[in-house]
Amino acid sequence: MLKSKTLSLLRSFSAWERRHLWEYIKSPFFNKNEKLIHFCEHIYQYAPEFEHEELKMEALFPHFFPGEKYNHQKLRYLMSDFTKLLEGYLAYQKWQQDDIGKELYLLEACAELKATKVFEEKNRKLKQKLEKSFSHSHNGYADRLRYLELSYRESVKLGIKTADSWEVGDVVDALDELFLVNKLRYSCELVNQSKVRNRPFDFFLTSELVEKMETEEEMGGALGKLYFHALKMLQSTEGHVYYDEFKRQLTALESEVEDRELSDLYICALNYCIQQSNKGEGKFHQELYEVYKILIEKKLLLDDHGRLPLQHYKNMVTVGTRVQEFEWTQHFIENYRQYLPKEEEENAYTYNMAWLQTEQGNYRQVKRLLAFVEFPNIFYQLGSRLMLIRTYYELEDFEDLSYLLNSFRMFLRRNREITDNRRTSYLNLIRILIHMLRYRQGGKTTLEELKDLLKSYPDVAAYTWLEEKIAELNP
Repeated sequence: MLKSKTLSLLRSFSAWERRHLWEYIKSPFFNKNEKLIHFCEHIYQYAPEFEHEELKMEALFPHFFPGEKYNHQKLRYLMSDFTKLLEGYLAYQKWQQDDIGKELYLLEACAELKATKVFEEKNRKLKQKLEKSFSHSHNGYADRLRYLELSYRESVKLGIKTADSWEVGDVVDALDELFLVNKLRYSCELVNQSKVRNRPFDFFLTSELVEKMETEEEMGGALGKLYFHALKMLQSTEGHVYYDEFKRQLTALESEVEDRELSDLYICALNYCIQQSNKGEGKFHQELYEVYKILIEKKLLLDDHGRLPLQHYKNMVTVGTRVQEFEWTQHFIENYRQYLPKEEEENAYTYNMAWLQTEQGNYRQVKRLLAFVEFPNIFYQLGSRLMLIRTYYELEDFEDLSYLLNSFRMFLRRNREITDNRRTSYLNLIRILIHMLRYRQGGKTTLEELKDLLKSYPDVAAYTWLEEKIAELNP
């Protein structure tokens, strides 16, 4: 079969991208090998899946080397050339989108040609353009530094008199600003990872930067200030004053920040709310809902293709039902399904509507929604079983519940996709439910023993629900 790297790239292409790749390959400026044009034309017959017996090596060879004895190496060289052309197309597409980068390459080319007057004209216009269009984003800071470095370096080479020590100062300032913003941004990510992975990271120079910004908070502009407050929030261990200050700064400065950066900053707030919520800080359930709602309504969670990732769709429903915003959550499920990947839309919609009905206590609706659906996503598989467990228990359908618990236990033990921690939490849920069923049937386990059993497990899925159901049992 054709190289997996080549096929995986082609499968990810849209029809528009395949058409433009074809035009790229046909262009004599980029490719003069007729065999590669023929090769592309041939394999395009099997788009978009690119899964066919005719794509095997032995089947491909006679199409491009008719009458010759099969030579694996010869065909491999042809495919290697095609892959390089494909990768060149991808790089060219990204270059086409880099407007500032193209102008910088032009500026450098003019300098190398010693076209001083053209260089000065282009340099002046590009400087004005950058000053006018500067954005508080990683790209904005990076583009400014790229321009200042190139402008200074090439001006010196050409002997242009304006290239003095003050321009070196501009380069150094831009370098400091880019470093500061990126250092603070990635330090925020490191704080989150260090908590998730429960291991320390070396925050080299971060504390020095924070100390400096305590007295010179305007360093790094709007973006530097926001990441500074985000880092202080994430590192804080007492109270929530830094969270409140970060929210205030974010509200005040968000109009100055690009959407991509704004999304990262709101996710910092989101992560903080999740951490506090997991610690039992009740007010942060509502805070989590409010932050998620902002991210959703501003469309800051959409990917580059305008799609809403399944996990965010699911998380928003979980958060919305937790704070009992049922009407808003139903509106969200209905109205944002259009942003889901088309191949996942129906399953995701059904699953999340079932979750909403579960949280509202409409258990017969849950059975109807989940009756004929199989979910390929492992998180949806686990979640759907949890919903059915709750449904059968609430409807006192204990025979079906017992059968489900046994089959679920087998599924958990056999499925290798499930992490050990998650597997343990669900197995603990099953153990406690089995004891609850025995208690209801007059077994020897006492109510106090049930409560102690629940408390004895450090990690149990649906802990709050189990606690409520045990409390409802008659002694």
